[in-house]
Amino acid sequence: MKRHYWSLLLAERGVFLLGLTLSIVTAFAGIALLAVSGWFISAAAIAGVTAAAAHAFNFFTPGAIVRGLSIARTAGRYGERLANHEATFRLISTLRRDIFSRLANSQNISARMNRHDSASQMLQDIQNIEGIHLHSLVPAITALFSALGFILVTALFLPDLAIASLPLILLALIGIPWLYAKAVLEPESELHLSRNALWSRASGIFSSLRLLTLSQQLEHEGNRLRQQSRQSDLFELQALKRQQLINLLSQLINLSLVGLTMLMALQAYLTGELAGALIFMLLLLSLGTIEVFAAANGAISHLLLGQRALSRLGKSSKNQQNFEEKRTICIEKPYFGISIKELSYAYEGSAQSVFEARSVEFNQLGLNWIAGQSGRGKTTLLRLIAGELELQQGSLIVEGTALSQIAYLPQRVQIVRSTLRHNLDFTGQRSDEEIISALQTVELGEWVESLPKQLDTWIGPGEWEPSGGELKRIGLARLLLKQADILLLDEPFAGMDAELQSTIVNSLRDLWQHKLVILVSHDLEQRASQDALHQL
Repeated sequence: MKRHYWSLLLAERGVFLLGLTLSIVTAFAGIALLAVSGWFISAAAIAGVTAAAAHAFNFFTPGAIVRGLSIARTAGRYGERLANHEATFRLISTLRRDIFSRLANSQNISARMNRHDSASQMLQDIQNIEGIHLHSLVPAITALFSALGFILVTALFLPDLAIASLPLILLALIGIPWLYAKAVLEPESELHLSRNALWSRASGIFSSLRLLTLSQQLEHEGNRLRQQSRQSDLFELQALKRQQLINLLSQLINLSLVGLTMLMALQAYLTGELAGALIFMLLLLSLGTIEVFAAANGAISHLLLGQRALSRLGKSSKNQQNFEEKRTICIEKPYFGISIKELSYAYEGSAQSVFEARSVEFNQLGLNWIAGQSGRGKTTLLRLIAGELELQQGSLIVEGTALSQIAYLPQRVQIVRSTLRHNLDFTGQRSDEEIISALQTVELGEWVESLPKQLDTWIGPGEWEPSGGELKRIGLARLLLKQADILLLDEPFAGMDAELQSTIVNSLRDLWQHKLVILVSHDLEQRASQDALHQL
């Protein structure tokens, strides 16, 4: 994915170089405008001491230079914004198309989009990739050319200043961005994991609300959730404080450069090496340069965040292939089945396995219910079968079908801000009649009729937002449209009353009698005598 990104940037090199050139021109024009204005004002003030000198002073040439630089800065600013945003738009539109094309062809796209951690990480990664060009490459290169310009100009008028300012410039260009990157990158992954853990715990509480209430564990779980939230907020606050300290250090370095310029310019003036009017020119030159430096503080962090995002997206595609290689698929069998032997799994950072040496067979068509106490690894087992987790030990054999024919409904159904039709059918392969039929099967026919534009109604944040029970049924409708051979459902009936559960279960039982359906649910009273039951 990294190579693909840079190849796309190379393909847009014309617009990219135009935007970069205009950005450098804008920075130079802004810095030069300050410097020339400082020289013009101070020179005019000195010349105005006597009438003869004021009459002899040429006000028109420096005035024309100031007006020219003002026009160049304004035109360059608008031009570079248009060019840079155009290059970014072209690059990201192509990259997004390629990313979502790969995702649409992935066998577990619905499951990944349903999972909060996967979906949010994916969207954050795309935003970080967008920042590589606009917030990293352009400001970093512009700051580098501005530093070179400052050194060359000061070398012409005050060579000692060019040498003395070099360490401060290196700190501003390399040291501060590196420290800023450390302050952003180190907490970034931990904060994301912490927020996802909070979401998962909250989702688990809501999905098991009735069970926790009956077992009098709701208050205890709520207190644990609040404590975890406070720890996450404290960590984020500490990270923000570190960034503020680095910004303060950056300001001190920039002020040191201005102070050094002022001090050496005054010394040169007192010794007769520098004209008085040039003191303010060099002072304003340094002020304009540090303004460009400040804009480049986050350049390294944006670059590294974008590189990490490209690595994750590329690794995601490779993992899909690895999952397929680590399974034994017996597609020649005339029946569907899953055989699990000596399976164990432990999450990263945990010394304890979710389950150890677990063996189970799913070979009865229709509904297979999984029962067991909380924490026994029921959700983990479904995620392993679905291919969302990589096998660590043991074997998992899927018989009678391919991995592309496995569909997974997680506990938390996630929707994207788009039309109802798009949320139900990401690939756009189903007709309106098929979508309506799936919605009617899960008792959402009247609901969709009540929407302002039916299937074309936008849903999601800031739009028409379904309730918890409606979200679950939207997820079930997705599975119906998927038409997979093996279906994995994790708490599919949470948020529904008993009568609605019974109606939907009976409908699904009839439709899926020739498929292998594995359910994790606390509502075992909906299980019929012909359904299989597995203890975990």
